[in-house]
Amino acid sequence: MPQYKVKDLKVGMKDVNVEVTVDFLGEKRSTDGFNNDTFIVSFVKDETGEIKMLFWNEDVKKAKPGKKAKIVKGYVTEFKGTLQLHSSKEKGVQWI
Repeated sequence: MPQYKVKDLKVGMKDVNVEVTVDFLGEKRSTDGFNNDTFIVSFVKDETGEIKMLFWNEDVKKAKPGKKAKIVKGYVTEFKGTLQLHSSKEKGVQWI
């Protein structure tokens, strides 16, 4: 599976492998749904650009500015005109 750079990511891409560094973390939030999951809105980057990403549950505790992460089998969506990178449910985020 190819390794992507942030600049190459486009809406609808699946099975995305990319290594990024956490650049910015927003406030921790929780969903109102059944699971009451926690998440944090962040921006991650590599040498080619920056993209929005949400970290969920256990990854909220691990995400710190400057920390490196490998996203395996992720996917890309668009929300309110902004690209978003998502980790896969099966692979999650691998912290490096």
